[in-house]
Amino acid sequence: MTKDGRYSVLVMRDDAQVRRFRVSLGLMRGLAWGLAALLLAAGLGIFAGLRFWTEGARLTDEKKALERRLIEAEVRLERLSNVEKILKSNDPEELQALIGGASPLSGEARSTSGASASAGAGDAARPLDLAELFGHQDLKLAGMENLQLRLTGENAQVRLDINNLQPEKLLNGRVELLLVTASGRTEQIGAPEADLAFSIQRFKRIQTSFALPKGMDRASLFALRVVIRGQDGKAIFSETYQIARILVS
Repeated sequence: MTKDGRYSVLVMRDDAQVRRFRVSLGLMRGLAWGLAALLLAAGLGIFAGLRFWTEGARLTDEKKALERRLIEAEVRLERLSNVEKILKSNDPEELQALIGGASPLSGEARSTSGASASAGAGDAARPLDLAELFGHQDLKLAGMENLQLRLTGENAQVRLDINNLQPEKLLNGRVELLLVTASGRTEQIGAPEADLAFSIQRFKRIQTSFALPKGMDRASLFALRVVIRGQDGKAIFSETYQIARILVS
C-alpha cells in the first residue's frame, strides 16, 4: 500500500514483462460492496422464484379443483333438466316411472305389480328406469368432449373426442351410442363397429353416420346416451346428453 492510500497489484507472467496496477481503497470497497449486493440480489431472486413457483402450483391445483366442481355441477344441472323435461311432459306413465324411480318398491311388491300389469296390459312396456337412462359413471380412465349430433332427414351423424386420461397405458375399447325418446324408449344405434372401436394412447376422434331406428324421428328424440366400454366390455364412462344441447346444423 502506498502513502496515498492506494494498493499496488503486480501481474507477472513468464513470457511478458511485469505489470503494475494501482487500485484505490475506495474502488476495492466498491467492488466488495457490489459483489455483496449481487449475491444478495441473486439470493432474493431465488427466493422470489421459489415463492412464485409454489404459489403458481397452488393456483393450478385450485383451478383443477374448480374445473372438476364445475363439471360435476353441469352434470347435476343436466340431470335436473332431464327430470324437468319428464315432469313437463305430463305423461302419466313417465310420471309414475319417475315416482317409482325415486321410491323403489320391495321385491314382493314389484312381483305383485308386475304380475298385475302383465295380466291387465299384456304386452305393456316396462316402466322407465331413470338410473339406466340418466346414470353417470366415470372411472377416470377415459374422457369425452366435443359431442355433436347432426340430423338430416332419417339419417344422423355423431362426432365426439375421446381422451386417454392415463396416457402411460394404451386404452382399448369401443363407444356405445343409444338414442332415447321423450317416452323413454331406448335404441342402440346400428353404426359400423370400425367407427366405434378405438385403441388410443392419448386422443381419438370418433365419427359415425347411421340411419335413425324405426319409429324414431327428429321430433321424438330426447337424449343421446354415450357409454365408453373398456376392452373387457365393462363401462368406464357413461352419460346422457339432451339432444337440444348437442344438436348442430
